[in-house]
Amino acid sequence: MAHRAGQPDGDDHAARPRRHPAWAPVGAVALALGLLVTLPLARLARGDEAGAVLLLGLAAVLVLAGVGIGAGVALRQLRATLDQLTATLSASRDQLELSEQGRFTDRYTSAVGQLDGHRAVAVRLGGLHALERIARDSPGDRQAIAGVLCAHARTAPRPAPPAAADAAPPGLPAADAAPAADAAPPALARRAPDVQAAVTILGRWRERLHQPPPVLDLRDADLQGAQLDGARLQDAVLAGAQLQHASLAGAQLQGADLRGAQLQGADLRGVQFQDAALHDAGLQRADLGGAQLGSAVLDGARLQQATLGGARLQRASLRGAQLQRAQLAGAQLQGADLAGAQLRGTVLDGARLEDARLQDADLWGARLRDADLTGAQLQGAILDDAKLQRASLDGAQLQRAKLWRAELQHASLYRAQLGDASLAAAQLQDTDLDQAGLRDAWASEATGWPAGWDADRARAEGVRFVERPREPDARPPDQPGTRARERTRQGRS
Repeated sequence: MAHRAGQPDGDDHAARPRRHPAWAPVGAVALALGLLVTLPLARLARGDEAGAVLLLGLAAVLVLAGVGIGAGVALRQLRATLDQLTATLSASRDQLELSEQGRFTDRYTSAVGQLDGHRAVAVRLGGLHALERIARDSPGDRQAIAGVLCAHARTAPRPAPPAAADAAPPGLPAADAAPAADAAPPALARRAPDVQAAVTILGRWRERLHQPPPVLDLRDADLQGAQLDGARLQDAVLAGAQLQHASLAGAQLQGADLRGAQLQGADLRGVQFQDAALHDAGLQRADLGGAQLGSAVLDGARLQQATLGGARLQRASLRGAQLQRAQLAGAQLQGADLAGAQLRGTVLDGARLEDARLQDADLWGARLRDADLTGAQLQGAILDDAKLQRASLDGAQLQRAKLWRAELQHASLYRAQLGDASLAAAQLQDTDLDQAGLRDAWASEATGWPAGWDADRARAEGVRFVERPREPDARPPDQPGTRARERTRQGRS
């Protein structure tokens, strides 16, 4: 609609400071009158003092009224001017933000375009580092950038590393095959430098941006030979990831999902794995020395020949885990659940296993010298040929356990429960059997007793004797693959 002639535009009127033409003259007149009245006061003061005082008061009122009205008008004009300046600054700021966002969008689009698999490695690396800088400067783009980095780590082209030689030879069960000493694949930084750069940026995200990455999904990613020492990957999704021979020393992986991940031969020293999910993970020959695995879940994990010396596994779950010939000397396993775990030939010297659950675990030939198994649940466990010298088994539950030829010299079985356990040929010299529950336990003539004990006293305690105890059928091989080679020779003959 057209405006009338002389009528100001609505927007211009809103932006223009408001004026008060009525009040300004009133203030000026009041001030002038006050001044005019004040001038003759000197003359009147000689004649009529009361009249002079009255006129002086009136003049003062008029002067103050004029000053007040003028100050009010000036204040209103100042406020209107400030409002106009604020509106101008806000509009400028909005315009600047729009311009800045457009610039970030252009930078983001350009950086993502550099990640094309057909481009040179140097170009892809430049795009990745450009994305990291944008994430630092533009918090609103961080989720999209983290998603791009994860997708690149999962899908970027890279040469496949040599196939691992973990499979058993044809015709032999996998359990009997000798663990392969497979060579480490080329480092990821050499095989796929852009993939290494992507996971490095994700691993230092918390440190540089002071917040976790909004997205950290690296499931099924091929990260073999990656260098991630000290990376902060809490709550990361690494299920099924290929991390063979990767270096993650000191990394933080609390609460991470590593179900089915392959970490054979990886350097995991001092890694923080608390509350992590490692179900069915492959950790053969991995170095977990000093790793923190409290409350982690490793059910069904494969840890053959892994090194876990000094590792902290309190309340961890290792049900059915494969730990044959693993090194767990000095490990902290208080309250851990190892029910049904395979621990043949495992070294647990000095390990802390108080209140651990080891029901039906296979500890044949395991070394448990100086270990603390106070209150451990060992019902049905296999401890044949186990080395338990100086071990503490006070209050342990060993019902139905098999301790054929176990070496228990100087061990303590105070108040341990051994009902229906097999002690045939076990060596118990200098062992503390005070208040041990031995009723219905089995022994043989080859069982060695502590001083003050003999077969008659053992029978008085309820121990049953067998004349010719049958040696267990299956014995652990002295060397990896021995049993398989023996079967092969028998088949040939």
